[in-house]
Amino acid sequence: MEIGFKEIGQVKDGELKFAVIAACFNDKWIFVKHKQRDTWEIPGGHRETGEDIEETAKRELFEETGAVEFKIQPICEYFCDYSEENQSYGRLFYAQIKKLGKLPDSEIGKVELFNALPENLTYPAIQPHLHNKILEYLTKNVDIKIKNIAVLVFNDVELMDFCGPYDVFSMANKVKNDKGFNIFTVSEKKGMVMTQNGLSINSDYSIYDCPQIDMLIIPGGQGSRTEMSNEKLLNWINGYYPKLKMVLSVCTGALLLANCGLLNGLRATTHHNAVDLLRRISPNTTIVTNKRFIDNGKIVLSAGVSSGIDMSLYVLEKLLGEQLVLKVKENMEYDWMS
Repeated sequence: MEIGFKEIGQVKDGELKFAVIAACFNDKWIFVKHKQRDTWEIPGGHRETGEDIEETAKRELFEETGAVEFKIQPICEYFCDYSEENQSYGRLFYAQIKKLGKLPDSEIGKVELFNALPENLTYPAIQPHLHNKILEYLTKNVDIKIKNIAVLVFNDVELMDFCGPYDVFSMANKVKNDKGFNIFTVSEKKGMVMTQNGLSINSDYSIYDCPQIDMLIIPGGQGSRTEMSNEKLLNWINGYYPKLKMVLSVCTGALLLANCGLLNGLRATTHHNAVDLLRRISPNTTIVTNKRFIDNGKIVLSAGVSSGIDMSLYVLEKLLGEQLVLKVKENMEYDWMS
């Protein structure tokens, strides 16, 4: 089966039979479970005869979630190509819900909020593609303002994994001659951290007393194998995730995100020596091994070690534009192509 997308208007209105609504409430994704099923799905349903497709989306969103105040917008048309003779078309919407009311009496038995795509999906061959399309849309259309950047550090962290990104955003401040980014380190417990390379550093804050974070950078290193099972740290990442505007993972930092369940349904990369491990702990993640970094919108991941510099320059370009990045690259004397 093939899943594809077309721009609004490229499919005849009469052929649009479904409306699917990827919806957020309090910075989390809404998924619903039918009474007769044990799986989760994005809200949506069939278009009724004579109904405008946008009215279908609004009706389904209310019936399946109880949403009473929301802003909804069409994103694209999608199609499921089961065979040459069997194709179905629908429209994909994005909704920001302001208020949830009582769930109407319908076939929906449960509504729940998730940080990322849940593992147990009703339509696993379709829904990840729709979810990723929404993430792609948000990446291109949301104006992200980043001030506070926290770099997570822990014992046996790889030095370049965190120093590379730290230097990119610090250099941006130098080039701009301002303190646009407030960059600091954070660890589970404030104090000395011994890197994998034997260099000791003092973290600026603990996870309990750090300032509000806009962007969290999670590096890798041998210590990530230990921290990926650190429940206190994982709970902090999961709990803080809805407040974050962006998360950057370097190298095996992806293992922590995977164990938080935040990579479900996404594309990801990591150090080449950790690819098999990442596949085992996050089987619903598409692992990409031929890219320096992968952009999922809110979550951006890089491959091993020095790839974190490339990823950081890429993110910096998204935030502040190509001209600034070229100056940062020149000052760092780093050979990087946009």
